[in-house]
Amino acid sequence: MGPSAIAGTAYFGVTQLEYLLSNAGFLVALSIIPLALAPLSENYGRRPVFLSSLAAYTATFVPVALVKNYPAWAVLRTLSGAAASVANSMAAGSVTDLYVASERGSAMNTFALAIFAGQVSI
Repeated sequence: MGPSAIAGTAYFGVTQLEYLLSNAGFLVALSIIPLALAPLSENYGRRPVFLSSLAAYTATFVPVALVKNYPAWAVLRTLSGAAASVANSMAAGSVTDLYVASERGSAMNTFALAIFAGQVSI
């Protein structure tokens, strides 16, 4: 467990498992919500979905930092993960919207490289 998790368990007075469940809630929302948001972007366009997601993420980000009790924090973290999921589900579609079909291959290769190279830490 990292230093932030140790500090979080002490701050909220919960066990390590309870604290890590909030991360699980964030990740589950991050992985499931795109199933609902991807069709919305096809029906209403990417911009309204991106902007509403940004508003929702911003609305949950500040309370996550200020909340004092664990149950509210865990729920807000889950909602934050749901709002943050838009970037994962629609980024590739946004890249394809920017380029014509003949240039799209190199743009998508660069996008995919950025995903994998971005995870390398020195």
